[in-house]
Amino acid sequence: MGKIAIGKIVRVVIASIIIVLVAFWAVTSIRHRQHNGSNLSFNVGSGSVVVNNPSQDTVQARMRTGGRISSFRVESERLNLRETAQRLGSGRNIYYAVNLELPPGQTEIVITRGSDVFFVADSSQNLQATVKPQGPNGGRGTVIFAGLVIAGAFFYISRTFDHRWLAAFRARLPMVLRPKQTA
Repeated sequence: MGKIAIGKIVRVVIASIIIVLVAFWAVTSIRHRQHNGSNLSFNVGSGSVVVNNPSQDTVQARMRTGGRISSFRVESERLNLRETAQRLGSGRNIYYAVNLELPPGQTEIVITRGSDVFFVADSSQNLQATVKPQGPNGGRGTVIFAGLVIAGAFFYISRTFDHRWLAAFRARLPMVLRPKQTA
């Protein structure tokens, strides 16, 4: 094997690693996550959370910002809530939050503006929550971006080997579908 062959192998390995990493990032970015238990605290991102309160009592909860100082907006039809987060704290401890009272049953809370939002329920009551970390537009954008990067990496791998697979593919096509040869 000469330097050219080793260079091609290295480029193909790097492109393959990019394909795997981008696919992993896309799947972990849009997959739904489950959280169960009491005293829940987890990142909702910029999507939505469906919380199931199996008890007969309301549970106090809060949506709040993570490490960033930025406002957000939440909506919930069941709670009749359309609210922009209020600024709380002072100095280095500033954050934005919306307080919630979760009734028995399922409640969906949607983040309509903002990101890096956490759901916090300091309660001894067991809750079940399903998180969709991205809204429909964010999920669609993630899939499109990942698809373009993966397609580009596959094209790069194909170009590295001068698209030889196309000749083998054309030989297997029926005569009707083959491109006409011009002399």
